[in-house]
Amino acid sequence: MIREFIEVDFKINHYQKKSGESYFVAKKKLNLIRQKIATSQNKAEFKEYLDFLVYEKVIRPSIAEVIYKKHLAEIGEL
Repeated sequence: MIREFIEVDFKINHYQKKSGESYFVAKKKLNLIRQKIATSQNKAEFKEYLDFLVYEKVIRPSIAEVIYKKHLAEIGEL
C-alpha cells in the first residue's frame, strides 16, 4: 500500500481510484500504518532510555528487562 501511495504522490483520492478501495478504507489503512510507526518509535525510544539507565548504572539490567517486558505487555506487543 505504501508503495502505491507514493506512486500517486500521497494523494488519498488518487490512491483510492487506482486501488478501487473506498476513501474511508484507504484512510483507515493509512491511520493504522501511522499508529504502528508511532508505536515502534515510542518502543525504540523507551528501550534506548532503559539502556542508557543501565549504562549509567542507575538500574540493573535485570530490572530494565522486567520494565521493558511490562511496557511491551501494556502496549500489546508481548
